[in-house]
Order: sequence, then C-alpha cells, then structure tokens
Amino acid sequence: MANDYGLFFRRDDQLIRLPVNPEKLPVARSLSSEEYNVLGLGQIIVPRAQDLRKVTISSFFPGRVFPGVLTSGGFQPPEFYIAFFEAAMADQVPILYTPVRYYENGEQFMAGDLGFSVLVTQFDTEERGGETGDFYYTLELTEYREYAPQTIQLPAPSAPVQTAKTEPVRAVPNGQLCVGSVCVANGPWYYSSYGDEPHGNGSGRRVVVSRIVDETRKCPVHVVTESGGALGWMSRESLRVENGAAPVKVAQSSAASSGASGSGKKAQTTTISRETLTMKEKQLDPGTPKAQNTTPAVFNANQSRRASAASSGVIGNTGKRFVQPSAQQIQFLSAATQKKVQRKNGWGGGFGGGGQ
Repeated sequence: MANDYGLFFRRDDQLIRLPVNPEKLPVARSLSSEEYNVLGLGQIIVPRAQDLRKVTISSFFPGRVFPGVLTSGGFQPPEFYIAFFEAAMADQVPILYTPVRYYENGEQFMAGDLGFSVLVTQFDTEERGGETGDFYYTLELTEYREYAPQTIQLPAPSAPVQTAKTEPVRAVPNGQLCVGSVCVANGPWYYSSYGDEPHGNGSGRRVVVSRIVDETRKCPVHVVTESGGALGWMSRESLRVENGAAPVKVAQSSAASSGASGSGKKAQTTTISRETLTMKEKQLDPGTPKAQNTTPAVFNANQSRRASAASSGVIGNTGKRFVQPSAQQIQFLSAATQKKVQRKNGWGGGFGGGGQ
C-alpha cells in the first residue's frame, strides 16, 4: 500500500517533497514568561507571549532509488535538496512548511493543519561509511511571523458639499458714535486720551472718528480730518454724529479799509468752510508762533518810521516787528481776538479805517 504521509515545502512556485519521511517529527511550542520573587509570597511567574514554534527533522537523502523512496516518480539526487535548503537559508526568505497526514489505510487526519511559514535556521548534513551516496541531515525550522505593515485600499471619499456661510451684517444705529463716524466737533482736542496738553479747538469743525479706546479715560475718541490728517483726542460729549455738514456762510465786505463800512455798499456773501475760518484766525492772531509768517506788509521799526506810523495808529510804542492785517482779514476776527490784537500791539485807532 502506498504511503501518502508526506512533508512538503514551497518557495515561490517551487514545490518539493522529502524523499524519505523521518522516524519522528518533533514540534516545540513554548510560552515566554518572567519569574519574580515576591516578599511573603515567594517566586511567581508572569506569562508574556507565546514563543515561535520550532520543527526539527532528521532523515537522509538517498543517493539511489529503493522501495522506501516516496518520490520514485520524480526522483532527485541529494544535491537537489541540499541546494534548496541552503539557498532558503542564505537568502533569508521564508518557505511554507506543510505536513500532510494519512493513516496506513489511506484515511487523512488533521486535514485542517495547512502548515505555516518557516525560516531555515539550521541545516546540517553528513555522510556515513558503507552508505555511499546517501546524505544524512538535520533540518531545524523556526516559525516566521509577518511583521511588515499591511496596505489596504480605502474607498475614495465622496467630495463633501461646500455650503457657503454668510455672517449677518449688523447695522450701525443712526447717530451712534463708532469708528468711521463723521461728526461735528464742539470742543477742544488734546494731545493724549488722558486730556493733557490741549492743542486745538473744534468749533464746529467736521471730523472723522479713527479710534475709540478705554471709556474710563477723559478723551477716549481720536479724530482726524476728512482727508486723514491727525487732530487729537476728544471726549464723547464734544462730538455730535452727523451724516453730513453744510458749509458755513460768512459775510465778507468788499469795501477797502478807507471807510467802506460807512459808504453804504452792500456786503458780499462768501461761502467758506469752518476749517478755513479757524486757519485764518490762527494766522492773524499775533499770539501764535505763525503770526509773523503771513504775507501782509512787514514794518521794520526804526526811529524815522515809528514817529509817522504811530500817529496813524499803525504800530504801537514798542517799536517791535509785527504784522499789519488788511481790512478784509479783519472781518474774520472775532471781537475777543480784535481786542487781544489791540492790547498786544498798543494800537490806538480802530479797525477798518476811520475807527469802525
């Protein structure tokens, strides 16, 4: 009766069967563990993981065919098998080990054992006297476990639908003071938000809010001109929010300084902005540093001119350089500024000629 019990090995597309079965087929299984000594308890063992299985096969490769050879139909000499196992060990590649078990009557058992991948970790051969051509061997196989990361193909995710989200626009209540508000300034502006060093007065000037800081400060609102020039810091109470500011109309006389106010001629009405009016007041005020940079006639006080000019009220008794304003510019001065100019320069006569 044929012996169907056999040990098979596969590497890639090459499949071989051992020509002679071994007398025994040991498979070593062990469990990795750690041992410890515990005070009051003694030695203990802690299991870790199962060790790799090991298979040891001892048999021979016959040099010629005899009745016990299982591969008589495809007999191969010993060097064929020796080359196969040596190459597997040298290349460090796993091979598939599969035992196929049958009883003597031809009935298969343990059919579910499909074998496992192994590495050839030891391969010894020897020749014996009186058995020329035969090679005895010991083959040690160790279980191989695949540890390389596996690559899986994930389905392509469907593109999510992008939904546009719009933020609700908050409407600024009409008349509310905020950055960008156009306001009319009715008070002084200062160098800092703490209200120190005043350096200008709004006097109805149109300004734009550029910044708002801590409300606990005296002047938390910073304003600029409509063209973007910085002005200073103001209090909330000094600002009135408006959608727009109309130009200011100021009556301006076209008469000359030689008494036109009493000549009965009709005054002309000229439209100027408050910003221009404020600028002219600063230019004509002798108390400001820029008063001497204006373009009216400048008199250099000397002894001869002072006598003739003092009689006509042009200069005072101090003999200092000053600016003589024209009658047209005097129209823009307030009453307080006119008196200030009189006291500063000691003029005896009135403005506009003829003591108007």
